[in-house]
Amino acid sequence: ARALALGLHDRGFPPVFVSLGTKRPRHNNWSTAVQTRETIERQFNRPANVGIRTGDIHEDGSCLIAVDNDREEPQLVGCVESAIGQAVPVKRGKKGCTFIFRLTEQIGTHKIYWNRDGKRTAAIDVLCRGAQTVVPPSIHPDTMQPYLWIAGTPLEQMRYDELPLLSPTVIDEIR
Repeated sequence: ARALALGLHDRGFPPVFVSLGTKRPRHNNWSTAVQTRETIERQFNRPANVGIRTGDIHEDGSCLIAVDNDREEPQLVGCVESAIGQAVPVKRGKKGCTFIFRLTEQIGTHKIYWNRDGKRTAAIDVLCRGAQTVVPPSIHPDTMQPYLWIAGTPLEQMRYDELPLLSPTVIDEIR
């Protein structure tokens, strides 16, 4: 986990220490802590899952976003893929998939609901300001299997500025 966290940090992705058996950050100040190689080496001195913090505003004004679809609905996946319109890193945990890219400006973390068969259910989590998402090969707490990259270039093989940059209207299109 330490090598992955350091590699992500060096590529511009803020790593988050996530305890094994969970998907939640361990430290209270994870959403605001300034990471250095030294703090990462200290935090990741034992087995852990690794998350990446979303929503941090970078020098170019952009921020990282994760669009997490936890439903096994091809229509929803197709909708997200169509709105994004290009290859981005996509990971899978227990079910569904998470698309990772950059936005031209920060937005709030929120849910997108789906109306189907007369029911309104949460369908997609938009993870931006104040959020994080666990990345492969961390272990999913329910399945005890590793998260997997299922499309696009894995984050540990690219720099932050190589991620596709989209405007927040992509979220409106998904909605």
